[in-house]
Amino acid sequence: MNYSCSGKARSVLTKIKSSAKGIFKDKVGTTKDGDLVVITYFEDKSEVRFHASSDTHINVLTPLHRVNDTKYICKLLERVKLISAIHGKTSQHKSHKEHEHAFDVLKRNMENSEFTEHILVLPSALEEARECEFEYHGPLDSNLKNLVKFAKSKREPKHQKTLDEHLARQAGLGHFSHAISQTAKIKFPEDYTAEYKGKKKLFEMHVTIGTRGNAKTCMAIYMDWDPEIQKLVIARFGRHGRGADDK
Repeated sequence: MNYSCSGKARSVLTKIKSSAKGIFKDKVGTTKDGDLVVITYFEDKSEVRFHASSDTHINVLTPLHRVNDTKYICKLLERVKLISAIHGKTSQHKSHKEHEHAFDVLKRNMENSEFTEHILVLPSALEEARECEFEYHGPLDSNLKNLVKFAKSKREPKHQKTLDEHLARQAGLGHFSHAISQTAKIKFPEDYTAEYKGKKKLFEMHVTIGTRGNAKTCMAIYMDWDPEIQKLVIARFGRHGRGADDK
């Protein structure tokens, strides 16, 4: 299902998130990550996804047995003129043929001179990107662009003592962390290690994109800031590392 928005798509996503929780209450969980809102039904873990593919357009992916619920939410939003249907064709999770591959999204961003000015992508990240199964190119693309904003802020002398988390929030990076857990460091260091400047290095800073569950709906970008070259260095790109956020 595809809809145009009367206002900014991200604002409409926030309304969708609150509406779903209000309608279905404790039957569902709702998450918002940048351009994506996910409604998860607790009884069978099925998901309905609302993706802002542009500032004025929202694409809806829904399992067949959740079509009626999804249409109900959308009808409520249509009544208050927040969205309007472009066509009524239903997209189902089992068909993701139109998504842009993660490697192609990364390569496209790397062709931008501003990206390469502020970000260095290591061969290890490119190798992982080729195998990445993540299927939501919109959120990935927006996060890569926000990483450029983050790197630009890191360069500014006035931000030398500013916490990374603060700069990440300002840059629009939702699920950002400057470190991984002790569990990850001890048990799964290989998930976060890459060769840089002739040495093996642990890359702890990361951004998580999507919703945990499997490699098609969740991925992570692992990186670090190199003060010598004043760039963000991306070392791992793909499957979320094991134990990264364990307490």
